[in-house]
Amino acid sequence: MSRQTGILNCNRYKIKAILLIDKGHTLTDTAVLVSIEENTVRRWRNHYLKRKNIGQFLSRHCPGGEGKFS
Repeated sequence: MSRQTGILNCNRYKIKAILLIDKGHTLTDTAVLVSIEENTVRRWRNHYLKRKNIGQFLSRHCPGGEGKFS
């Protein structure tokens, strides 16, 4: 998986999680529905609430691509 693909997938999960929370789902329910740890959902929600713009939220804490030795 390329770094760009990893970032896009991470952002996709972040958006889904925030939308579920906005619809009234609990952090626990959201974690189960998105298949991620509850602590991750909590961290994303907190970062979302502190953001200055959506780009700042989406660019944070996304995994890099897998390293490859040549």
